[in-house]
Amino acid sequence: MSRVIRRTTAAMAALILAAPACTSPATPTSTSAVESMDALTASGPNASNGQVVLSIPDEDPGPPFYARVGYQSLHDGGLLAIPFYRSPACIPADFNLLEFFHFPTGPTDPAAFACPLQMTGRLLIEPDAAPGTFPRQVVLQGDAVPIWFIPLLDFQAAADDGEVTMAQLAALSPVKGTASRFHETLHPREDEHRIIIDARGTLEDGRTFRFHATHIDDVARVIRINIR
Repeated sequence: MSRVIRRTTAAMAALILAAPACTSPATPTSTSAVESMDALTASGPNASNGQVVLSIPDEDPGPPFYARVGYQSLHDGGLLAIPFYRSPACIPADFNLLEFFHFPTGPTDPAAFACPLQMTGRLLIEPDAAPGTFPRQVVLQGDAVPIWFIPLLDFQAAADDGEVTMAQLAALSPVKGTASRFHETLHPREDEHRIIIDARGTLEDGRTFRFHATHIDDVARVIRINIR
């Protein structure tokens, strides 16, 4: 998938107010997207090295996607790990997970932002950043983050036609787990793109898992999935 899509950024959150649950539609903002983002970046209460720090999800609703799958997928050659940033139960049944991003089209279509975020965090962005600019850094963490593990070959076979929905994903009999510790550092900009994820938790069958990923540009440098 082209990196051009990265240029759309978390600043798109200014288009709408994040809905608290998948059954609650977003409420239109009273100002334009530009005015909303300007207000956040210019007057944010925190700053780091001249950059504004926005809390997630209080000041920014977080990334506009549901799960890290299909785009920069995280696998060790045998198992594919799928962290869910938003509740799996809330993901639209007809959404193609391989499209990764689900951007809102306006106040009545919150898209991914309609689903509750499974974690909290913060982002750093320049005070004068124009709307449409990805933040310099995003840090996310959670203590109840769903992570599914699926045999890579099974997933690739299901994705061969270019589409994977939640029903198709569930049909692959994923081993489901919950990360009691999930920490991600993301640098989303094209010239410094980096993802570092460290997670540990328990599977539904009682086993434990540890998962680590270091992904730089479009290359997975380190992927470790340990299930015991």
